[in-house]
Amino acid sequence: TFYFDLLSLQNVTETLSITEIPEANYTTIWIHVLTANATYPDESTADLNVPSDTIKVLLKPQLSLESGGEVTVLIDLQPEDINAIAVSKSLNIRPVVRAIVPQQST
Repeated sequence: TFYFDLLSLQNVTETLSITEIPEANYTTIWIHVLTANATYPDESTADLNVPSDTIKVLLKPQLSLESGGEVTVLIDLQPEDINAIAVSKSLNIRPVVRAIVPQQST
């Protein structure tokens, strides 16, 4: 379990998982979200909903994992524009997330 403040993340590196996965080509990472909340400028708070309790992170280019290989994927959760975080009237949140897959040698 890992907790973070989406708006205060700047130049933070955390290991979210060290997992052995089968040799294959991967196009998506799914992040399971247990809780989400918002704090407004007046210090009031609200619980937020993450649809399906997951954030889908598309890998571009796809991740090609070979047997015995090792790779690090950078997942960027920090929006470039604070207004890019979409929160609906029903308090559903859809953060802007991108993944950087390093160039792989062939």
